[in-house]
Amino acid sequence: GITPIYSETGTSLNIYSPSVEKYISIEKATKLEAAKAEEKVLEEIITVRHPSYCFSNRMDWLGQTEGNSYIAVVHIDGNSMGKWFQESRDLENYRHRSRSLKAVTEESFWDLVDEAVDIMPELTRENGFAVQKDKDGNKYLPLRPLILGGDDITFVCEGRLGLYFTEKFLRIWTKKANSQLSKYGKPKNGEFSACAGVAIANTKYPFYRTYSFAQELCTSAKKSAREAKKGSWIDFYNISGTKSGNLDAIRKDEGIRDLELYFGPYCLEADQEKSLQHLKNGMHEFSQWVRSDVKELRTAFYSGKEVLDTYLMDMAAKGNRLPYKKRVGVDYSDRGYAGMRTPYFDMLEMMEYYPLFLQGGGIKNETGN
Repeated sequence: GITPIYSETGTSLNIYSPSVEKYISIEKATKLEAAKAEEKVLEEIITVRHPSYCFSNRMDWLGQTEGNSYIAVVHIDGNSMGKWFQESRDLENYRHRSRSLKAVTEESFWDLVDEAVDIMPELTRENGFAVQKDKDGNKYLPLRPLILGGDDITFVCEGRLGLYFTEKFLRIWTKKANSQLSKYGKPKNGEFSACAGVAIANTKYPFYRTYSFAQELCTSAKKSAREAKKGSWIDFYNISGTKSGNLDAIRKDEGIRDLELYFGPYCLEADQEKSLQHLKNGMHEFSQWVRSDVKELRTAFYSGKEVLDTYLMDMAAKGNRLPYKKRVGVDYSDRGYAGMRTPYFDMLEMMEYYPLFLQGGGIKNETGN
């Protein structure tokens, strides 16, 4: 006999699935059953914790609006956790560490859900969001978990909330980890930390490709963490068009001859040169500019140093100055760059993906005003 092949897995069609109303492979059926079980657990917890809210199974029901539909896939991984497990005294100690780490990660995610519920009143049409509801009138949250276990977590959310939720989760997780896991011993650098990759793409962009970018970005952030020997780091990328190749190759192609536009990854510690707080401060200050000036500045960066120098002179005549950015003795605000680097292009890139109403809390400029 001849057995048809399932296109998704390349294996034979050998079981009928009522949920999809067709024959599928056993591998696919097993995954669907596991997904149903996990879905049931999530529904039970969210019903008790936040009865008026629920998770969406559709990528386009996370709060996007027509013409502005983006998702962010966030992949987070703990730093040096493998070595921490290797320090287990015995198998029992290893199991205790594993269970405690799993509890910290799950608790941290549900605390993040609390944060999401807190900002739901701000996700209005006026702010550019469209919250959907299920048949029972429960509001769909702007995020949902995909992988949740151990020090490894992946979640998807509305694209403009990706960086915000990522920072929130890292701060929650590191605080809990350093509080609850230190009894087993701390990592060699003295603290628990994690890194994250945030890939932002159009909702219709191939999901697997976006997820792959998120993993690469997490690896990039981990490289910075190893070089700094401390801290939690975030790397992000806005996927546009149909670019092929890995992250490093794409970023290299996007660069220009005399200026390196990409400045990250960014750490959560405020006193570092590549601090996420500096990035947010810059976005907040650029939001006070006229939108056309912001677009022209972005174009000037793409055009190279000579065009940028001329444009900034014109802007200075209008009274627009670049945000003051003095980091470790380097002032980028005079010419927009120092050496081959500039911190401003990332700010301009991410302005559209970090709502202004979320930038207001605790934002201060470098002079402390």
